[in-house]
Amino acid sequence: MSSETVGPDGIGWRVGRRWLPARVRLRDWDWRESAPDWDGLSFFDDPSGFLLALGVIATAMIVFLVIWPIVAIALELVILALLFLASLAGRVLFRKPWTVFARSAGLGEPRVHEWRVVGWRDSSRLIADVRAALRSGGELPAGAVTTGPPPQALPRVGRGSPQRWT
Repeated sequence: MSSETVGPDGIGWRVGRRWLPARVRLRDWDWRESAPDWDGLSFFDDPSGFLLALGVIATAMIVFLVIWPIVAIALELVILALLFLASLAGRVLFRKPWTVFARSAGLGEPRVHEWRVVGWRDSSRLIADVRAALRSGGELPAGAVTTGPPPQALPRVGRGSPQRWT
């Protein structure tokens, strides 16, 4: 979970702890290239074939609209709980460091500061220190890996409220 803060120079920052290393995005995949070929659907010409097809469609609708969502939701909740417990146990037992980040809000590419910290409490303290340093305009804690250009202040929206970013 991350929180937002605004520095004295008007630059908005999102500061938080990253649970996963990176996001996976599927932008280059086109579903139309893998669509099936529907040749040979001549069984609809016969009335018994048509009734059979309607029965199959009705059964499939009941299965996919009623039964499958219940099973899928239950299965997803079990998998989600197991993954959460395994990742938390892995971080605690193997002392894998948390990634604490500070990401600027801007019109172009954001500026990102990242720290690697072992331990939940230490990372919480670092988050509080980073937020305080950004809010007051002071020096950030040592050990950050910084990427991106220097941030520029966002234009104000409304009366003294900082611009929100997505």
